[in-house]
Formats: sequence, C-alpha cells, structure tokens
Amino acid sequence: MKAEALTPVQSACYPFAEYLAVRHNRAHGIALGAFLWATATFLVAFSSTFTEVAMSRALNGIGLALVTPAIQSLVADSTDDNNREIVPERSRTNVYALDRSSESILSSFAPPGVGILAHRVYGYKPVPQGSSAAEEIATDRGNALSLAKAPYTAIGIPMALCCVIYSFLYCTYPRDRERARMEGFTSKYHTCT
Repeated sequence: MKAEALTPVQSACYPFAEYLAVRHNRAHGIALGAFLWATATFLVAFSSTFTEVAMSRALNGIGLALVTPAIQSLVADSTDDNNREIVPERSRTNVYALDRSSESILSSFAPPGVGILAHRVYGYKPVPQGSSAAEEIATDRGNALSLAKAPYTAIGIPMALCCVIYSFLYCTYPRDRERARMEGFTSKYHTCT
C-alpha cells in the first residue's frame, strides 16, 4: 500500500525537485526534503485510517523527491574532473539515465525475491487454523526469523556482487580515465582546427 501512495506523488514531484536542485541552494532543498520525509514517517505511526496512511505516504514521497536530486547534484558538483564517473561529457546524461533505470528495474525484483526466499528457503509458514497460543507464538518466532534472513540475503548477494564489480572497476579505472582524457583532448583539438 505504501508504494501506491508514495511512488506516483514522488514521480510527479521530481521535475519540481530537479528545478529546486539546479536553481536554489541544494543544502536547503535537502533539509526541506528530509524534514518532510521525517515528518511524514512520524505521521504514519499516528494514522488510524487508510486515507491518513495514504496521505502521510504521499507527503513522504514529496520529501523523498526533494532529497534525491539535490543530493545527487551536490555529490556531482563536489567532485572535480580528475575524479569523475570517466564518461565523455556528451554521453553523461545517457549513462546516468541508464544507471537510474537499471537500478529501478533491478530493485523491482526485490519484494517478490524476499517473499520467495522467506517461504521456500527459510521456511516461512502461516499459523495453522485452531493452533494454541503457544503454537502461534512458536510459529511467529520461526516466521520472524525467516523474514529477517530473507531481506538480509536479498541485500547481501547484490552487495557482494557490487563489491566484485567495483573491485574490477577500481583496477581498470586509471586506464579508462586516461583513454577518456585523450578522447577529450582529441575532440577539442579537432573542433579548434
């Protein structure tokens, strides 16, 4: 339910949030977004109806939409050209869009993956009908353990894969950076002549 209220509002707010990140003080945008995000999360705890939860989650989406572009642009501005992603300037927007869309697509597999892991690998099982209180408690404890292990695995495997990939990139980055610099110098030289 939370995604149904959060995601559409967050998506609708991104153009406004990007405008704020480009035209105004990013630190203030991050502070405003973090305040809205925290306030909305706090309000969810006191919500007693579906409408109140949906409104709180929508406000949460606005806060998250304000924070994300401001943080990303702040990080991008705080690096110098000697330390940057190695992508030629003309291709940066395409690479950035590919990165963000790949992350979104891959993260959409996480909820069903966690459910499959919890149920099939870690032994989550519903409480049987007519169980005693002691049996319900024992089943709930087992289910809690399986629901704790499943997200841990769903996070741990991609993180380990990222570490392997980034280790490889760490080894190849100096060579790729030099190649990108040479291409940049060559293209500037050709445009000047």
